[in-house]
Amino acid sequence: MPEQTSKFAAFIAELRQRRVFRVAAFYGGIAFVIFQIIDSIFEPLHIPEWVGSLLIVILLVGFPIAIALAWAFDITEQGIVRAKGRTAHAKRKAVPLIGNRALAIIAAVAIVVAGWGWLREPGGTALPEAPDQAISVLPLANLSSALDSLEAHIPRIAVLPLKNNSGDPEQDYFLSSMQDLLISELSKLSGFVVRSQQSTLQYRGSTQLIPEIAAKLQVDFLVEGTALIIGNEALFNLQLLTSEDENIWTEDYERDMTNVFRLLKDITKDVAEKINITLTPSEEVRLVTARQVTPEAFLLYQQGWYFRELQTRESIPKSVDYLEQAVAIDPTFAQAWAALAHAYVQMGNFSIWPLDQVRMKARDAAEQALMLDPELADAHVYNALYLYFFEYDWAGAEAAFERAIALNPNHLHAQYEYALFLIRMGRFDEAFPHAQKVEALDPISRRAVEVFRQYYAYSGQHDKAEEVIKRGMELYPDMEAWLPLIYFYSGRYEEGLELATRLGNQRAIMRFRMVMDQAPEAMAYFDSLEVVYKQVPGNETRIASPYIWRGDYEQALDWLERAVAARSIYITIKVAPSYFPLHDHPRFQAILREVGLE
Repeated sequence: MPEQTSKFAAFIAELRQRRVFRVAAFYGGIAFVIFQIIDSIFEPLHIPEWVGSLLIVILLVGFPIAIALAWAFDITEQGIVRAKGRTAHAKRKAVPLIGNRALAIIAAVAIVVAGWGWLREPGGTALPEAPDQAISVLPLANLSSALDSLEAHIPRIAVLPLKNNSGDPEQDYFLSSMQDLLISELSKLSGFVVRSQQSTLQYRGSTQLIPEIAAKLQVDFLVEGTALIIGNEALFNLQLLTSEDENIWTEDYERDMTNVFRLLKDITKDVAEKINITLTPSEEVRLVTARQVTPEAFLLYQQGWYFRELQTRESIPKSVDYLEQAVAIDPTFAQAWAALAHAYVQMGNFSIWPLDQVRMKARDAAEQALMLDPELADAHVYNALYLYFFEYDWAGAEAAFERAIALNPNHLHAQYEYALFLIRMGRFDEAFPHAQKVEALDPISRRAVEVFRQYYAYSGQHDKAEEVIKRGMELYPDMEAWLPLIYFYSGRYEEGLELATRLGNQRAIMRFRMVMDQAPEAMAYFDSLEVVYKQVPGNETRIASPYIWRGDYEQALDWLERAVAARSIYITIKVAPSYFPLHDHPRFQAILREVGLE
């Protein structure tokens, strides 16, 4: 045993003498740094994956070669010579190939690179905090690096508008609704990110090539096809395309309209399978269970959904009419009840119905939807809107939003409304990730611009709010109408008045003239405006604003207190700069306490 120990010790000494350990440490440190660089920067720089894989293979193969060379050769004053063992080494002075200083430098670099790589991991650091964020939402630019981290390694897919080959314009309702429902069903899966319908509508009837559309939407896959109703049958022809226009799947579907939700789940499962998405156990269960619906009710729901999405004062009453007919025919139709709850909320937002009527109807519809389907994300979203628009139940609304997002993290309306809710609460740090998600789901639609416009405007970053609006104007020129308010917030009154005059925005003109000591010119318009506003319940907060602009704070507070009594207060009073002059006033503080916004 002593002899074996002696031989082992001699072998270790020989390895040390030939500097094998030192070479191994040096090689390992360099390899570690290279591995971290591959992991950290290759994807953002769009370097092909095969390059990183090749480097890793070379490093792994090179390790035993480096050890063999260290054993066989030495660097001496006479150059590189074949190693002669411990005795020979003792008789000559070797030049160290790798000194202690070099090893220390390599170790330090490895530690720094490892730390940087750890911080880049989703769990290593929090998302950036407001209000010092760089602009993330730019509708015509690439998504921000923060969004890239949100979607890292997750396939992105878009469902293009379904084509109407029937020649019957009435089928457009069916096509639009089915596209939206399919997007909704796909977005419930955690395995990929699904672009919203708003982002894809511009491609209805488009002649653009698939690679161009995919690049604009920043997706890996697209679903396109046709749909048709013949009698009580729904017929679909769908295909799944890669971003390079490679057709990887085509399928025909034919279902009785009674089983339309079964059809949507079948399509979703087929798409997930073709993209190699691994379903969770709960997703598997959800995709094999589907309720039936009365065909007549479903067609009415589609028309109601269509008019609700138009979001105009003229379209919302039509939406309510169709949806009320749908639930009368099929009282168990949870999606129709949820859509109806939202339509009722909009009847209040557009001041079409008295708030008491809206509050009662929105509550009943939301409760009915939740009772019929507690797992329906739509029901939780629209219940949240009812709770915070009409009941000032902030905690209940937040719980409803969180439940909707838990059920469907890709639910655009849930992410959008929750982001706005948190912004209006003044919780900017918490709002930012949800605003990012809106941009990820809806990168080229109005919602992404709107959510970041409010985020920057209300967090005091008016220059960034202006930049967001101007970039949004490249796609939606009418967004220029938002600029006067930003100029007002930032004190650029002359510039704002000039723009408001060019746009013909009388309310904005009045706002600027009042703060520019041009009250006589503004008061004539304000007097007529006040008469109109007073005739419509729910405008109390709107009437209060001009009194703030003219410095008549007591009158403004009178109207805000009336708004609280009528339950029509704008929850933006906590964060909107227009109300900042009132913030230190005891009556204003009492108003915030009464509605739970303190």
